[in-house]
Amino acid sequence: FQGDGFRCDELSARAGRSLRPWQGKKPAEPVPHRFTIAIAALPSSPYSVFRPGGMHMNPSLYHSPPIIKRVGCCLLAVTVSLAAPAIAADDEEAREKVEEARRAHSELEESLAILARGDAASRREVAEDACYGFEALDSSPYREDELNLIVEALRRYLRLEEDEWIASRLIETIGCQDFRLLRAFFLDALASPFPSVRWRVFQHLRWVEEPEVVPLLEEAWPGEKRPWARVDLIRALAWNHSSRYLEEFRSLAEGDDPELSSAAIGAIILLDDQEALPLLARLAREGMESQRMEAADALSLMPESTVALEALLDATDDEDSRTRRCAVHSLAKRG
Repeated sequence: FQGDGFRCDELSARAGRSLRPWQGKKPAEPVPHRFTIAIAALPSSPYSVFRPGGMHMNPSLYHSPPIIKRVGCCLLAVTVSLAAPAIAADDEEAREKVEEARRAHSELEESLAILARGDAASRREVAEDACYGFEALDSSPYREDELNLIVEALRRYLRLEEDEWIASRLIETIGCQDFRLLRAFFLDALASPFPSVRWRVFQHLRWVEEPEVVPLLEEAWPGEKRPWARVDLIRALAWNHSSRYLEEFRSLAEGDDPELSSAAIGAIILLDDQEALPLLARLAREGMESQRMEAADALSLMPESTVALEALLDATDDEDSRTRRCAVHSLAKRG
């Protein structure tokens, strides 16, 4: 299921992401990339992130010892050294990629610093543009310890952010990065006291299989009453193979809310609920227009069922042209 409902020619599509490997000739010598993250306990903020040279990276520091600034009473300074892909001296394309990686790392550092110490307007700007500000996560081969530092900084920010809008926008836009790289951050977000933050994670999990989130999603369902959030939560549960609330999904499938009905029918299909066959057959004949169309589409996945066949044949005489097309399409897929 996609968007507002099913498409007759495409019941579902898994969206995949792949890390973009570095391309280039065999390296001549490595070009180190170095920066320092300092986390301090301050009266105004429990932690802060600094970069050598202030808010803008000083290029000379790429080959210099890390600078550790002492701020406040408690300071943890961590030097993160990333060996950028080495390049051949005459390979201009590879050189440009290294420079782009340095720019991305600098942008990521600045984003973390603003989230830690910036005012609301600055934090909001970072949150709105986090897909760009954190693109180094997706394009650079971070070591595990380096990645853990970044994720921990984001988790601390989330615990301290008091503005629900800013936090939810960050969760929404940073979701363009690989979910698994930021797994711990998103797990924290699922437990956030802010409803909109939790909702944004539901949206990401509509297309991400992550077994670790299933208990948290199942825990969220009973208390989630917002219709739009329930739609995404149903899809996230089904995509992650949770059938705990399948009985409720069947009830919602024949309910009056078109969005919830669509999501529930989609869940029934993804979870391969054979017991729902009579329900789908009934919806294909008697449901609302959207239900008839989607149920007809769903019945194509039950090629051995005579009940499904009879319902589809009836649907070919439906007064709605889209339902008729879906029924014909489903019959064709049955062979």
